[in-house]
Amino acid sequence: MDIKARIIETAIKLFLKFGIRGVTMDMIAKEAGVSKRTIYENFKDKTEVLETCLLHMDRLKNEEMINLKTVGGNIIDTIYRLANHHIKDLQSINPLFFHDLQKIYPKLWKNSLDKKDKDGLSEIHKLFRKGINEGLIRSDIHLEVASRVMLEHFKLALTLELQRNRGYDRNILFENIILNYFRGIATEKGLDILKSYQATTQ
Repeated sequence: MDIKARIIETAIKLFLKFGIRGVTMDMIAKEAGVSKRTIYENFKDKTEVLETCLLHMDRLKNEEMINLKTVGGNIIDTIYRLANHHIKDLQSINPLFFHDLQKIYPKLWKNSLDKKDKDGLSEIHKLFRKGINEGLIRSDIHLEVASRVMLEHFKLALTLELQRNRGYDRNILFENIILNYFRGIATEKGLDILKSYQATTQ
């Protein structure tokens, strides 16, 4: 691993653990085993470090999504895997990371949200197209609108999962937010598979 990659990997670990405000360039240098001067030889400032971290995290996330989708199974299996993976990811991140990104780096926050929305919408669109081809989703839905609504449902489920003080169980969120919407766009075949799926997971 080259020095720049090591700095980014270290910065990501620290940002996710302590939040962005709580991490200094000195901390990154010490943890990465490099001098602060070396960091500034590779990055203009902390903002550039953070921006590079976000881009790297997005690339890793896209690779993970591809791997999750290639496991196989129908659309219901895939949606559950994706939702479960996202929620587990969020549980390992200090909420201060998102708070600091939104409050201190609003431009990076907006860019990150826009990219996640674009990528997420594209992936859901592909999943729904697959579901239609499998005969599990109705062919008369407006694909773009239905995909957008599902994306917003995912975001709501993730937001509520982050609010741990409310004590929402992950399965309850998935059932009431994601699966309830899926029922509305599913075919009879899709509903039958959903019932079978729920019977095996309860």
